[in-house]
Amino acid sequence: MFPYQLAGVGHSGNNPPRKFQHAVYPDKIEVCIRLSADCSDGLPAQTIGGRCYENLSFPHVVVKPPGTEYSLMNFGVREVFYIIYPSALMPLFEKLGVFDPPLCWSIRMNGELELMLERVSNYFGVALSPGNADRIDIQCFQILHELLLMKKSSHAPVDREHELMLRIDSHIRLHAFEMLDFDSTARKFGLSRSTFFRYWKRYSSVTPSGYLLELRLQEACRRLTESRDRISDIARALHLGEPAYMGMLFKKRFGQTPLDYRRTHSPRLK
Repeated sequence: MFPYQLAGVGHSGNNPPRKFQHAVYPDKIEVCIRLSADCSDGLPAQTIGGRCYENLSFPHVVVKPPGTEYSLMNFGVREVFYIIYPSALMPLFEKLGVFDPPLCWSIRMNGELELMLERVSNYFGVALSPGNADRIDIQCFQILHELLLMKKSSHAPVDREHELMLRIDSHIRLHAFEMLDFDSTARKFGLSRSTFFRYWKRYSSVTPSGYLLELRLQEACRRLTESRDRISDIARALHLGEPAYMGMLFKKRFGQTPLDYRRTHSPRLK
């Protein structure tokens, strides 16, 4: 039921050069991350929706709304990662600010963004395996969220504390099903344990451990309904303790045992 389902995604390390190209983008939404390029003949320029973006440095992002005229000028061979959504998502994307100007902006590659891009690329060969298409949808939306955060921070007064907490939130989501230690997480982002918890409390009414538990329980729900994995294996994989302890957590949160949840929501897997 994830609303931001992809129409396509890909990674090309050798996009052909373009001295000039003018076209109208088709009936889809594309978010193109241009990671690097051969700029030996000078920096490229692009016009999209009537606005010219000159002397583009790499990496940068360009958003192509459906039906928009665009031109490329002086683009060398380049590495790109592209995410394509159906045009039916226009209303949702407008609310997110995806089409707010500018439609092209510089980004900085950080560890979290690199990890997200790598994870999506690793799914390409197994996209048809159960659950992986959903994982790609969710991961690509997290990439989009990170790109929009960079766009906002580059064109508005920066709230460093809020931006830092958003990055920590993204980190927790990415590593929620691993052994996650909040002391190590705080140090990774240059915070002491006490400062991390103080900042977190300003932006969330849920404790970090409560937030992590909710992410794990929601993933347990998905695995119970979409896989035939044993409950003990799910508990172990998601670090939810022994099956009895997971059952106690599950009943407290959802009012059902894991087995009852599976029978109710996916009778074919009971």
